[in-house]
Amino acid sequence: MSEVHKNKLLIAAAGSGKTRYLVEQAFNTPTTEKVLISTYTRSNAQEIKDRLREKNRDKTGQDIVPSNILVEEWFTFLLRHGVRPFKATMDKRLKYKRIGFKLSNVRSGAKNKDKNIYWGEEENLLRFYFGKNYRIFSDKISKFIYVCNEKTEGGFTDRISTYFDKIFIDEVQDLAGWDLEIVKLFFESRSNVELVGDPRQTVYLTNHAAKHPNYKNGKIDDFVKEKCKKCNVAFDSESLNRTHRNDHKIASFSSKLYPTYKQTVSCDCAECRTLTPKQRGVYVIREDDIEDLLKIDTGLETKVLRFKNSNKEEMNFGLAKGLTFDRVIIYPTDSIVDWIKGGDDLKDTTRAKFYVALTRSRYSSFIVCDYLNKENFIDGIGFFTEKDTQTCLFV
Repeated sequence: MSEVHKNKLLIAAAGSGKTRYLVEQAFNTPTTEKVLISTYTRSNAQEIKDRLREKNRDKTGQDIVPSNILVEEWFTFLLRHGVRPFKATMDKRLKYKRIGFKLSNVRSGAKNKDKNIYWGEEENLLRFYFGKNYRIFSDKISKFIYVCNEKTEGGFTDRISTYFDKIFIDEVQDLAGWDLEIVKLFFESRSNVELVGDPRQTVYLTNHAAKHPNYKNGKIDDFVKEKCKKCNVAFDSESLNRTHRNDHKIASFSSKLYPTYKQTVSCDCAECRTLTPKQRGVYVIREDDIEDLLKIDTGLETKVLRFKNSNKEEMNFGLAKGLTFDRVIIYPTDSIVDWIKGGDDLKDTTRAKFYVALTRSRYSSFIVCDYLNKENFIDGIGFFTEKDTQTCLFV
């Protein structure tokens, strides 16, 4: 008899429909059970709500999120269910204080910024955790909850178990630092927990705290395997490994960026492959030839992607996450050019952003690069070589 797992981690490929899967799982949960769906970004939380409203409208005619499902951004949830209910446990002075939130993209709690000196927790608890007007720092919020849970001998995990029968975390690869300890507390609760994410798309992090440095940049699977051994977690890298977005050549080439993960395969759904453009796959293109490229398959939606410094007509790699285009033109960094020529490995953030850029397209991804020798490039890359837009060839 196979082991029954209370908790699950699903590793999803780009374009595999992971958010759709999560919404289906939550929506099909009996209405007698309370469900939490949480995700880091506001845009993703809104997408989940919109999809739930659409499904509920089909079923009941009501344009509302089902009453048994709560969708909240990660920090909103932590503030509401972790910080405010237990604030007096941490310090009696907080009992009647209205706790707010302060997003911090750098280390918080500076005592002297010029000298790089910070408040210690034992030195001044309030200065350590809070900014002005009792706004808790985003990189400290999960540690605050973790300490409160210890002080109350499991008060937070008991609360979660009471409020939610099922917990779904989308884009789990974005969680870092002390937020990973909250994931572990979820696992240790009585709730059924399901994490869904693609570690290859870690372009944002909830915080940059020093906690768990070995598991930042998308190493959620390593954290679960090494730090949650007693939490009865099932690993699934099969169910969401088929992309409904990318052509099979794009799926194969982008998989080279993460050889330790199972190679992504492309679906054969008729509704996903409605067009048959001349260009399919990953190519390098000289900048002087882009104008000719755009004359081919003019009906394709094309987007220019850059590593940073985007304008209205272009988009940076990170902001493109979650979007789909027919064709993308990618302006790479020098390190990316070096990698596609078989050079050194990429830094974690660069590799993740390049993966996102490559996998935004349904049919073709073009990497802008002036080149002399085609043999310098790794396998899987084609070359835009013919300026005649009527007889364009790829070799």
